[in-house]
Amino acid sequence: MRFPMRTGPSSRARATRLLLLVSCAFSLSACGVASIAPIVPWSAQEFDSTLVGTWENPEDGSTAVVTGENPPDYVVLFTDDDGKLAHFDARLGRLGAHRVLDLAPNASALGDQSALYQSLLLPLHSFVVIDRVTAGELIFRMVEPDSLDHLLRRNPGVVAHRPGQGEMGPVLTAETPEVRRFFAELIRRPGVLGETQRFVRRQ
Repeated sequence: MRFPMRTGPSSRARATRLLLLVSCAFSLSACGVASIAPIVPWSAQEFDSTLVGTWENPEDGSTAVVTGENPPDYVVLFTDDDGKLAHFDARLGRLGAHRVLDLAPNASALGDQSALYQSLLLPLHSFVVIDRVTAGELIFRMVEPDSLDHLLRRNPGVVAHRPGQGEMGPVLTAETPEVRRFFAELIRRPGVLGETQRFVRRQ
């Protein structure tokens, strides 16, 4: 019996796209903040055209290309200092007094994987705190990698979560309202947010 030849991307290309999505999800958890539920819901998202553009970290050469073709949504293509790519969907909003950008892996990296297969994958959400964005400069901070893990180890009942495993940090499993209340309180604490990250506009 002869089977019809498949057309379209090779299995290697599909596997590469899947690895990209998994790597994005892993990076969100490994950085110390990961949630099953969005941190910025659709009802609370904002749009700031100043974020759109090509940004570069002058210290290590990493870049972030932010597009906003369908406001108020953003798409972020991040290239780290080793040249590795990560594609994210992003939403701008607020947590208390802080302006934050919710990040989640962009499922388009899966290409032509079946809808059933894609429905079984669970993208995680993380966020960065934007301290300032101007025509030429983007300043932001992230939660320190160990802060969330240490807090949940000391007080596991403070928010619904799955404990971290291996190099992956804990993953919050609560609904968005509870996640927002938890993170709004967390980032007010001294030492929770890490060092300032500075990117400058290239385009």
